[in-house]
Amino acid sequence: YADAHFNLARALVAKGAHARAALHFRRAHGLFAERLGPEHDDALDAIEQAEDAEAIAKATENLCQ
Repeated sequence: YADAHFNLARALVAKGAHARAALHFRRAHGLFAERLGPEHDDALDAIEQAEDAEAIAKATENLCQ
């Protein structure tokens, strides 16, 4: 399921839904870390993508206020 969450998150980023994407990247991270270990490339990529999506979501929210 980790791959499904990761791929869904990428699709959400492409649609500009960064806050929702971040939730799925974080879920993917948890699943990857549980299955492969927290230092595995897939787990690290997922958490990095989550942080990037959260930063973009926050910046976008600030622009709208």
